[in-house]
Amino acid sequence: MLLTNPGSMPDQVRISIEGIPLVWVSVEQPVLVLQHDDKRQIKLTIQPPAPPNTRTGRYNLKLGVASTIDPARNAQVQVTLTVAGFEVKGRVGILLDGLQYNVVPSEQMPIPVVLINQGLTVDTFRLSSENLPEGWVTIPVPALQLEPGEVKESALIVKPPRHSSARAGRFPFRIVVTSQEAPEQSARIDCKLTVAAFIGFESSLEAAQPDQNLPARVTIQNLSNVPATF
Repeated sequence: MLLTNPGSMPDQVRISIEGIPLVWVSVEQPVLVLQHDDKRQIKLTIQPPAPPNTRTGRYNLKLGVASTIDPARNAQVQVTLTVAGFEVKGRVGILLDGLQYNVVPSEQMPIPVVLINQGLTVDTFRLSSENLPEGWVTIPVPALQLEPGEVKESALIVKPPRHSSARAGRFPFRIVVTSQEAPEQSARIDCKLTVAAFIGFESSLEAAQPDQNLPARVTIQNLSNVPATF
């Protein structure tokens, strides 16, 4: 940020920012003195926390500079801050926390998907996924209508069953957003889902005559989603 003092006298100014939590922001010099015709470049550092402590999306910021001697002398500028681990640009704009996700079987793991209509007409975006087993993914709001420039959030809810068929490991999958008005400009994003391991088993005792001291057979069934030794 470049600051100048066109006045005839030195001035002391204070830098402010609105629209995001102030704990995200650090400034080299929040208050500084500008001499007559002085030009100073000030660096603002914005560091949001990692998800899920920060919402992916676009934030409208207001940067301000005001004189501490005469607050009526001030200047403001509006800027847009994009917070995302991954961004798709084009007519179908998409913001994601990232491309790799972790889930524990039987637990829900939401994947927020921020949709931005960067076209010039009203459009309907449809959200879907590919390559994950049937029943693992639900989409509460699969279709959203957006005005030009409008931003809305949807989500995929991933919930693998706690069953041996939900093998532990990495599963490549794809997030798909389709434009109703321009299907050829739809977006497909390759992601990876890591399914955590769990251990489970069932056992049964088989004995011909349980009341007698005779050999018996124990049957163990591995219900884990990984090989296991019992």
